Order: sequence, then C-alpha cells, then structure tokens
Amino acid sequence: ETCGGGGNDNSAIFQKGPMQKLSATAPLIHPECVISNSDFGAYCEVGLGSRMTNSTFLDYAYCDRFADTANATVGKFVNIAAMARIGPSDHPMGNAGLHPFLYRSSYYWDDAEDDTEFFQHRAVPPSTLIHGSAKAQSSSPRSQSARGPSLQAVLSPPKTWPPI
Repeated sequence: ETCGGGGNDNSAIFQKGPMQKLSATAPLIHPECVISNSDFGAYCEVGLGSRMTNSTFLDYAYCDRFADTANATVGKFVNIAAMARIGPSDHPMGNAGLHPFLYRSSYYWDDAEDDTEFFQHRAVPPSTLIHGSAKAQSSSPRSQSARGPSLQAVLSPPKTWPPI
C-alpha cells in the first residue's frame, strides 16, 4: 500500500508491509511520522513514528522507528538508531527556570507573546552527523567527538542564551 504526501515537494512515499525499494527522488516515510521544515537527499528513509524538525537528511541517510531529529544535518550514509534523539533543543539557561512558560508564554496567558528571539536562536542547526570517512566542512570552529568506528558527531560549540 502506498500513497503520496509529505516531504518538501509532497512526493514522499508512505509504504506498509515488507521492505520497499528506496527512491532517488522521494524519501520513504513510514506511517505516523511528523516531519516539518526538513529536506531529504536521494534514497532516504524515515522509520515508523519518527519526528523530524528543521533537519536535513543527505543521500542514503535513514533513521529507524521513533527517532527524533531536530535542528540537525544528517550526512550521507549516516543511520540513526531506533528511539534516538539527535539535535536536542536548547533551553534558556540564563533564565530563573527552564519551564516552557518562560519562552512559550502564549500557551499559558492570552495577553503574552512567545519569545521569538529564543526560537530564532534555537532553530539554528547545532549539530551535524557525518560518516566517519567524510570530512567536516564548516565556516565556524567545531569540536569533534568520535562515536564508534564509522560515525563521527560534529557538534557546534555551546550557544550562550540569552545572547550577550
């Protein structure tokens, strides 16, 4: 069973049943995924119930079921395990507390606005995952942390919030 929908060009393929062939032109997105503001290269797959926000999967990248990817670039040939969280969002560490009412105020009070500066700051992709044989390319300094024999996580320096 297949049907169109999802992805930036509304051409993603939703399939149920045995392993399906991947496509060079549309990601294979399994049921119950929530995908927003995200892009896909060729031969990508998003597992059952996964979430992607402000992220990019480059060619041949995939995630298993219930993965949660936010504000990240997932490089070519990188795979993400089931139930993994990649690119966790920042919290406003300079505030008196971390509760969402401090930055999502409109959810709590009719006369309050959300902290748009905080959300703009948080939307900048803080992490990039690349295959171990690839080299990181960046215009900003990055620290590197090895994650097993063939995967390398390249993380941006910690952001300061609120900005100084």
